Amino acid sequence: MAELINLNKARKLRDRKHRAVDAAAQRVKHGRSKQQKQLDAEIITPVFKDWKGDKYKIISFYAKKARGLMVAYIIRNRLNDVEQIKNFDSEGYAYNPAMSSAKEWVFTREAAAN
Repeated sequence: MAELINLNKARKLRDRKHRAVDAAAQRVKHGRSKQQKQLDAEIITPVFKDWKGDKYKIISFYAKKARGLMVAYIIRNRLNDVEQIKNFDSEGYAYNPAMSSAKEWVFTREAAAN
């Protein structure tokens, strides 16, 4: 069973494989390595990028909103496996495996929703 964890104001979902999703803003993450070690889990960070100009970019306003939508998605769907987060598809965002790594899962969309 997954646990929803509040670690230094970060929202996390931990699964049986000892992985947690950290939906906190990058500025909140600074200096949390000790607290993350106490969690005893691999931390997965979702990153939200929008197509702008000729490449994908993190646009802080939209990324903040997307993090909140993801947390709502986790709670609403009562997720119990971190892998299920890859199905998140709110407001045009979709998991992009080509841009993702083991610890940083990238969600992209072509244009900002109006």
